[in-house]
Amino acid sequence: MSLIHPWMGWLALLAVIPVILHWLMRPQPKKLLFPALRLIQIRKKQNTRRLR
Repeated sequence: MSLIHPWMGWLALLAVIPVILHWLMRPQPKKLLFPALRLIQIRKKQNTRRLR
């Protein structure tokens, strides 16, 4: 039984390598600005300018 445990540890490490590679190599999400939010941001800038 003592011989199985070290192999299980190494196999667990080998099984984690693809998960880590996938996590590191995944593409970054693109920032998507919805038109309604863009209009709200423009109005917010206009209102802050108007209040100054």
